[in-house]
Amino acid sequence: MPQYHISVNQFAEFSKATPARKATIVKQQIEVNKFLIPWYQLAKGRIKKYFYNTKDIEPILSGIETLKTKQITKKRQILDRKVSIEALERVVKLQIPDLLKSIHYNIVKSEEKSIYVEDVLINISPEIIIRAELNGKVCYGGLKIHVAKGKLFDQVQSSYVSLLLKKYIEKHVAGEDEMVIPELCFCLDVFSDRLTPAPFEQSMYNEDIKAFCNELKRIWPN
Repeated sequence: MPQYHISVNQFAEFSKATPARKATIVKQQIEVNKFLIPWYQLAKGRIKKYFYNTKDIEPILSGIETLKTKQITKKRQILDRKVSIEALERVVKLQIPDLLKSIHYNIVKSEEKSIYVEDVLINISPEIIIRAELNGKVCYGGLKIHVAKGKLFDQVQSSYVSLLLKKYIEKHVAGEDEMVIPELCFCLDVFSDRLTPAPFEQSMYNEDIKAFCNELKRIWPN
């Protein structure tokens, strides 16, 4: 593992965290909890499947029914189900941008998961990468999902995520003569009811991202 590393959603949290919380986030990158159980896996899977074709809401609706009828007894499972159902119900009401609804796209994959920024390895691991043709040219976009009811992203944090997603696709997916479209690179923060595309004016966000990477390096123990 490279010396400096962080996931893109944790990077977004880091960008607005207090100094104490930033130190904790850095510590979590170094001392990974191998027994940490992931939350909301069914909900995330159904949201991902929905974005394969946003004209078909069935994956979301069937996911809600599956969760409602699932037999569970443990407190953690009960909480997971409650939050997962709420997340899926929010996605049902989500406004999908016209461009995403109107184009036909395919899902593509990449073996790479991360990009380097200022010597910090940022793990992007997008839920989906899309490939389409727009005005006769091959173009790409993608989606990164954030499901955390108690840690909502604001517009700026979501823009950091979608911009880093765009950079990842440019680096690892798109060919030299192919385009990555900012308005097709999204951060979905489910509990903010926000689907945020990458910003067109990127210079300020790029400078912020570099600054936060350098701050993370300063905090990182030697």
